[in-house]
Amino acid sequence: MSPPKYVIGLDIGTTTARSFVYNVKGQVVGEAHSTLDLISPNPGWSEIDPEELWTKVLEVIKDCISEAGLIASDISSIGISCQRATFTCWSAVTGKHFHNFVTWKDLRADRYVNEWNASLSMKTLRIGGKLLYWCT
Repeated sequence: MSPPKYVIGLDIGTTTARSFVYNVKGQVVGEAHSTLDLISPNPGWSEIDPEELWTKVLEVIKDCISEAGLIASDISSIGISCQRATFTCWSAVTGKHFHNFVTWKDLRADRYVNEWNASLSMKTLRIGGKLLYWCT
């Protein structure tokens, strides 16, 4: 009979990376967290250093496994929750990022979003969506 396997839950937020190890009963047997530094090079900008984020994610995973008294091979799977609207671009050749992550809090494109939301095209899409909803 093989020993029970464990699952890791990883939550990567805007300011914190958290990791939890769960046993087969759904009980937390190890946990770790680390804060992330937001970078604001200009007013309204909100960024995260990708290298720092990756380092912190690996750190919390290793720390929660260690706290649980386990080794990596005891983990059967991992579930990840993260920031949906944070992005960066990277080189397909080198795998290195071109710039920091731009977070959901960043306001650089705020003017363009407001213009788009007020445009006739967007209003037409909204009306069309409401008509389709009403018809179905």
